[in-house]
Amino acid sequence: MNIVPMRLFLIFTGLLVSNYSSAAPDPPQPIPPAPGLPIDDGAFLLVIIAIIFALYKLLQYNKRATF
Repeated sequence: MNIVPMRLFLIFTGLLVSNYSSAAPDPPQPIPPAPGLPIDDGAFLLVIIAIIFALYKLLQYNKRATF
């Protein structure tokens, strides 16, 4: 086999394959947020409960520390 036709065949094949390998599919579409899932509805109540619990624990600690 002659060197020149083999070289042309390899160049042609390389160009043909590189065209397909450089193409990438489109990225997936972002997922829309789920409707009806508010985060801050119960946050205020949770903060109030946490403050009450912290005060309860502080009073418990102070009672133990004084005796």
